[in-house]
Amino acid sequence: MKNIVITGSTRGIGFSMATEFLRAGCNVTLSGRGKVLAEATQRELSPFEGKYIYVPCNVQGKASL
Repeated sequence: MKNIVITGSTRGIGFSMATEFLRAGCNVTLSGRGKVLAEATQRELSPFEGKYIYVPCNVQGKASL
């Protein structure tokens, strides 16, 4: 069983990739800017419950060092 991490995977190409990896039997880590995974996205992924996790990750802001 493969473990896949896809950044920006809550919509568009990233979401399509995540869905295909889930269909192939992989465990998938999804990430996006939202604090939680949108309900509509959760519904679409409901057949894969337990095969994915969501990690919020917003890298839009640049931190000064």
